[in-house]
Parts: sequence; structure tokens; C-alpha cells
Amino acid sequence: MELKFIKDKNSLKTLKVVNKIFKFNRQKAYHQIIKMCKYSLCNRKEHKDGFCIFHCDKKNFTEKEITKFNEEFSEEFERQEKENLNEFNFIEFRFPHTFSFFKKKEFKKAVNLSKATFSGDVYFMEANFSSDVGFIEANFSSDVDFKDATFSGKTYFENATFKGNAYFNGVTFSGDVGFMNANFSGDVRFMDANFSSNADFEDATFSGDVRFMDANFSSNAYFEDATFSGDVSFMDANFSSNVIVAK
Repeated sequence: MELKFIKDKNSLKTLKVVNKIFKFNRQKAYHQIIKMCKYSLCNRKEHKDGFCIFHCDKKNFTEKEITKFNEEFSEEFERQEKENLNEFNFIEFRFPHTFSFFKKKEFKKAVNLSKATFSGDVYFMEANFSSDVGFIEANFSSDVDFKDATFSGKTYFENATFKGNAYFNGVTFSGDVGFMNANFSGDVRFMDANFSSNADFEDATFSGDVRFMDANFSSNAYFEDATFSGDVSFMDANFSSNVIVAK
């Protein structure tokens, strides 16, 4: 019986309800057959332990899985680049070891890598970020290298964790940059870095050696309640504005 032949309103309502129930059960069956990622904001298929290939743990990833991740991430990047979205959304992505996709990459819109986990060395050398960048609560398990990268918008590293060495040599921060409450376990290098706007290291913890040699601070630099446990050098650094070291 087709819908257009139904004249009784009660019958029509009943059929609509039945159709909705059928549609719901069909979708439910689909998700039971094809398991989806448990991450609440993700609609991708499960790859491992209930999560998709981007959100699953990478500790025991095989070389084959790493290759698959790299291929799918490249496709995901291109997809998001073409879509009419305000930002690249890589929130809580988990990256395998020795990830170099971002090297010399140009990001033409904002990038959100908040709560992302980098399992091994990761390279951002000569990357060009045209808009805001978020690494809020990001976890770098090994070394990270941003040498000669350019950040044109605001950059956020609040509460980020750096378990290896962090290299920011020759980096240009055109907008405000924040490392508030960031935790650096290894050595940190900001040699020849350029801070064109405010640089905020309030409550940051530096356990290793820190080098700001030849760095250029054009605006305010905040180091309130920052903790330095290793050697620190600001040799030949240039401060054009205020340096705040105490509240």
C-alpha cells in the first residue's frame, strides 16, 4: 500500500511511525555490523580496540598499520583542506612514531591539534601556519622539531606536555603565543626565534636545559612562576618591551 492512497489520518500516522522504527532499526543494525569509533565526535569505522585509525592507540602499531595511517591521514588532510570549514580538526588524533607529514606543509586555515598524542618523533620544520594553531593539552612523547616554522596567527601550547627535546630554532611567531602550564621534560631550544607579539610562559616547567640565545622579543614576554631546573641562557636575546618574571 503506497502512502498516497492512505486517506485515514490515523493509518497515515501509524505508517509513519512504523517507517521511523524501521529506519532506526536499519541504522542500528548497520552500526552493529560495522562498528564505529567510540570517540564521541567521530563517525569513522573502528580500526582497533573500539577506535578508528586516527583515535586508536599507536604503541604496538605495525609498519603496515603505520603505512595505512599515513595514507589515510593524507586523504583526510586533503578532504578537510577542500571542505568549507574554518579549521583543520585533528582533535585527540594519535600519531605513530616518526611522523613527518607536517614538514614544509602549508596550512591555509586554522589547525586544531588539541589533545593530540604524538607517539614518537614528529617534524614540523618549515611548516607555514597561516591562521591560529591549537596544541592545547597535546602530548609529545618524544622529540618535536619546529625549526624555521612560521606561525601567522595566534598559537596555543597551554598545558602541552613535551617528554623529549623541543626545538623551536628560527621559528617566527607573528601573533600571540602561549605556553602557559606547558611541561618540558627535555631540552628546549628557541635560538633565533622571533616573537612579534606577546609570548607567555607563565607557570611553564622546564626540566632540561633551555636556550633563548639570539631570540627576538618585540612585545611583552611573560615568565611569571615559570620553573627552570636546568641551565638557562638568554645570551644576545633582544627584548623590545616588558619582561614579566613575577606577579
